Amino acid sequence: MSMKAVLVAVIGLALLVGVALMLNPPGGGGSRGPASPIEGLPLASFDPALVTSVSVTHPAQREQRAERRADGRWVLTTSPLEWPVALPAQAPGALAALAGLVRDPQPAPAPPESDTVTLSLGLADRSTVALRVAREQLGGRVRVWAAGASASAEVAPLQPLLNPGPASWRMKQALPGARDASRLTVTKSTGETIALARIDNRWTLRRPVAARAEPAAVESLLGALASLPVLRFDDAPATPLADMGLARPALVIEAETDLRDAGRDASVRTLSRRLLVGGPANAAGDELFAAPEESPSFVMTIPASAVASVSTVARNYLSPIVSAANPADVYIVTVRSLLTDDPTGERSFRRELDAWVRLMPDGSRIPADAAPVAEVLAFLTETPGEPDAAGSAEDLRPVARLSLFDNEGDPLDLITVGFTADGDAAFRSGLVLTMFSAARVPALIALPDFASLPAPAPGAAPPKPVLPQGAPTGK
Repeated sequence: MSMKAVLVAVIGLALLVGVALMLNPPGGGGSRGPASPIEGLPLASFDPALVTSVSVTHPAQREQRAERRADGRWVLTTSPLEWPVALPAQAPGALAALAGLVRDPQPAPAPPESDTVTLSLGLADRSTVALRVAREQLGGRVRVWAAGASASAEVAPLQPLLNPGPASWRMKQALPGARDASRLTVTKSTGETIALARIDNRWTLRRPVAARAEPAAVESLLGALASLPVLRFDDAPATPLADMGLARPALVIEAETDLRDAGRDASVRTLSRRLLVGGPANAAGDELFAAPEESPSFVMTIPASAVASVSTVARNYLSPIVSAANPADVYIVTVRSLLTDDPTGERSFRRELDAWVRLMPDGSRIPADAAPVAEVLAFLTETPGEPDAAGSAEDLRPVARLSLFDNEGDPLDLITVGFTADGDAAFRSGLVLTMFSAARVPALIALPDFASLPAPAPGAAPPKPVLPQGAPTGK
């Protein structure tokens, strides 16, 4: 093509462009028409970080509602019993996706409520964002309505909120918060019960006897209850409670937790939880029905093995140590034979500075070897035995009485020493009997040979402890 022809073509193209601009100048209307006044506006304007509750209601189903407490915890509040939930990791993204929805230029017709899922978001300022989400989706997208407007949303980001909803966020723990319990009660259908209480951060047994508890045993129980898993939640059980064994449960566990408010009054409120364990949930019997209350809004299935180790036998929780006295607080130790009325059958020792002296019947004092006294104190306050709840007086054949006093002459512990019917050495402190092999008992206690004991006098009562001569009276 010649240069002249190229120039003619360029000039012709420029003329065509000029004509087009004259017919349709920039900003000059054309075929587009005026923009919609709501185009580009958000469907629902809210800050996802300020959402304090999420409520989801599927057609013909109960509302599922989760709320955020002041301390940041989320709980399911659909039923009167709050249940802790774990907010899905994708939930903040789902809320952000809803906050970022842009209105359609022309709102789509809203379908009947039976074809939508109702989503309600509560905000920190107590306002509410109400949304309806179509159940039908097309090409991975779904229509959302709010206040007469609509928007198109991707389905995937909304799934953590809607499918199936907050009920699926429940923590799968059968007894939430058990680890922090202040009081525990475990009752079997046979009537066997143990009750434990945490007082000044120390656990004590309250039933069937009042006694010190073994910390390791209680911690083991707390650990077992805190990790007791839920295999399944059933929010609409078809089986009657009686058929699940929940009308008369085989095991009832009650946990009470004292919560101290951070306010100026530092008031204490108590959170109570229960776990009722029923009958088998499957043919194999390795799953059990369970419920959080007598008239539950839902039931659970738990593994049978998880509660098999929960004991109601008192001796499994009793402290194996005879005395709770602190050796540093003991200033007087008295060992008295119950087999004789002779005053020489009583030996009393008093701590004076770093030494021990023996208090004689006439009130005088003589130096004493500290080692045997220290051995007795270590035995009583450090050596574990086999504890059991003391029964009748016949459970112990008394032969001696140990009395521990403080510096003011006040009793710290009064311990009866004797033998069981089997010939084991036993020490009774309060309502607990702790057994040992006779060979382990310190020599200072002067435990006699079991076979040489005379027949016990019927109805004989052990004498009461008396302060030795020369001891302070605290008055």
